Order: sequence, then C-alpha cells, then structure tokens
Amino acid sequence: MSKAELMEQLDSNAVSRNLQQALRLLLAGGLIEQTVPDRTRSRFPRYRLASKGRNALKNLGREGSRF
Repeated sequence: MSKAELMEQLDSNAVSRNLQQALRLLLAGGLIEQTVPDRTRSRFPRYRLASKGRNALKNLGREGSRF
C-alpha cells in the first residue's frame, strides 16, 4: 500500500508526521516491509505486511486480508 492508501484505510484525510513515525517503527520492528527494498529512498514507497506482521495479526485474532 502507499501512504495515501494506508491513511484511507485508517479513515484519515492527511498524511501526518505520526504516520511517518509509525512506518519507521513498523519497518524497524520487521512488521512491514517495502515492496522494492532496493529503493528505500523512492519518492513513492509502497509497503506490505511482512511474515512477522501477519503472525502478529493472527495472534491478535484478526485476519490480515484487510491489509
């Protein structure tokens, strides 16, 4: 997903500094990953759940199909 798609899923209209911080934490924790890891400075990065993120969702009793 792009940042705009993430914000849409979160029912927010603006990409905020909080989203940037959350993305950094999720990336650092291995819960999400960039779809093209070789282009970390891409102008339009896209993200997907990493296997660790899918497992975390399962442990919460949630289905990962929404993401």
